[in-house]
Amino acid sequence: LFLKPEIEKEEDITLLSPIGDDGEKCTKCGKCSEACTYNAIAVARGKVLFFPELCHVCGACEIVCPTDAIITGIKKIGVIKHGKSRGKIDFHYALLETAEGGMSPRLIERVKACSGPGINIYDSPPGTACPVVATVKDTDLCVLVTDPTPFGVNDLKLAVDMCRKIGQEPVVLVNRAEYLDDELKKYCTQARLKIIGEIPDDRRIAEVYSKGDMIIDELPQYAKLFKDLTERILGWAKKNLKR
Repeated sequence: LFLKPEIEKEEDITLLSPIGDDGEKCTKCGKCSEACTYNAIAVARGKVLFFPELCHVCGACEIVCPTDAIITGIKKIGVIKHGKSRGKIDFHYALLETAEGGMSPRLIERVKACSGPGINIYDSPPGTACPVVATVKDTDLCVLVTDPTPFGVNDLKLAVDMCRKIGQEPVVLVNRAEYLDDELKKYCTQARLKIIGEIPDDRRIAEVYSKGDMIIDELPQYAKLFKDLTERILGWAKKNLKR
C-alpha cells in the first residue's frame, strides 16, 4: 500500500497435509481425532471425517496413528510475491488461499525466511492471535503502536502480555500523542515499558495515510521525526542483541 513494490517473481507455497485415511489400515480408533487440537479430524459411525479448512498441518495425527493410516498430499496454502520498492528495498509479502486462515503462521514463517542481511522489518496484523505471534517471535525488537484511549490501553496490555510470554520485551510507540494521558503513562511505568516515540495527531497525516502515500513525501516537515524515531528503534534493537 505504502511502499508500492514492483513485483519481480511469485512462488507457490505448499505443504504436506493430511487428506484422508487408508481404509485398509485404519481401525477407526479415534486417536487422531483426540490428538487434533483444531478439531480438523472426527471419527463417527465408523468413518473418519477430515476438515481441511481447520487443519494447521501440525502432524499430530500422523504421530499418534498406530497403523500409519493417515494419507498426506500436497496442499497449496498461498503465494509469496517478491519485488523491490523505490528500486532498492527488498519487499516480500504473501497471500493466503481462500479458507486457509489457519495456515497464516506457516505462511508468515516462509515470508520471514526471505529475510536478508541488514535491517528486516516485519509488519504484523493487530491483536494477539497466531499470525501476530508468528510475526513477533524470534525478532530483535517488537514495537507496539497504541492509541491513548481506553480500548487502546486494553489492547496494549494484551499485546505486552503476549510478547512477554514468548520472550519478547516490547517498546511502545504512541499514536495521536496529544491525547497521551495519565492512564497510559501509569501503565507503561508500572509495566516497565519504554515509550520510544510519539506521533502527533495531525489530520494531514491521516489524509496522506488514507491515500496510501508516504508521510515524509507529502509532509516533509515530519522527516526528522521519523528519522529520529528510526534511529531510536534501531538503537534499542541493538541493545537487545547484546543481551
